[in-house]
Amino acid sequence: MLTGKTISELPLLSVLNPNMVAPVELSGVTYHINYSQILSKPNGSYTSTITQTVSGSNTPTIVLIDTVESQVGFNLVDNSKFTALQDGTYLFGVSYQMDKNTLSPANATVYFWIRIDGVDVDRSAGELVLLNNNNEQLPFIPYSCVLTAGQYVEFVFASADDTVFIKYVPPVTSPYNRPATPGVIVTINTIS
Repeated sequence: MLTGKTISELPLLSVLNPNMVAPVELSGVTYHINYSQILSKPNGSYTSTITQTVSGSNTPTIVLIDTVESQVGFNLVDNSKFTALQDGTYLFGVSYQMDKNTLSPANATVYFWIRIDGVDVDRSAGELVLLNNNNEQLPFIPYSCVLTAGQYVEFVFASADDTVFIKYVPPVTSPYNRPATPGVIVTINTIS
């Protein structure tokens, strides 16, 4: 008891400021923590303005991200490794704009999965069949990952058709204004 009062006797602070510091007592030792550590749970938002072709037929290709929209509690390393700064269970949401360049074969199957610390995660693969060429598809795939501080997640795609690609579309101003269409969007939210 820092003031000689119990928690229930202390007044309630109605507005929290991320720059505030609070005392915390643990095993008879008093520490301080910043409210920003309490208020800001790890999260992130990332996009890719890169058109990315699969590295080759039946060759797993690491998905690259070149724009950090926002991030708290994560670092993007080497444009592909979403590195957790603290332990937690996280929900990664990934959206890809997929296409292929050729008519033959008419259909192309694309697989997506994740790796943690460079190792493929069991049962994380998803399958998408692209019909013909210039027929973009926009799958969204959620992944729940339990990570310890320092672990990283990477996204991978592969296809037997080496013309499969993640498509970025730049913004336009005519005949109307339209924002860019990222090839990849990644969001991260804390579950616990």
